[in-house]
Amino acid sequence: MFEGVSSLPAAHALLYTPHDPAPTIWRYWDLCPDKQIRMKNDNEYAEQLLALLADSVRIRLRSDVIVGSSLSGGLDSSTIVGLVARISGKGNQKTFSARFDDARYDEGKHIQRIVEWTGAESHTVYPNPEQLPGKWRG
Repeated sequence: MFEGVSSLPAAHALLYTPHDPAPTIWRYWDLCPDKQIRMKNDNEYAEQLLALLADSVRIRLRSDVIVGSSLSGGLDSSTIVGLVARISGKGNQKTFSARFDDARYDEGKHIQRIVEWTGAESHTVYPNPEQLPGKWRG
């Protein structure tokens, strides 16, 4: 299914247009190792991080439709889903999650806690390679 698919280097973007067969790739972000941020204490770092994350989510919510978020139950997606609920109001998003029958891999209890807290409309799938069309199987 992924034959011939390549990945971009970290912090790069790609623009493809039908008019130009060669896509344009550029670096959109670079780390400046000399730049240092100094704050008084850990609380200030935490408050600054939360403000930056909330602003990042807020600018991506400029839409007149309900937001859909991928929710794995992990820290990253749970934080984003929580911030969307905080900014847009509880119950104003749909979440999409992959669950697994094997308890070793399933994050269902974490997904459910976030869904209950945010009031999101939850949609789940249980991926099964046996359900893939025959043309995708190796």
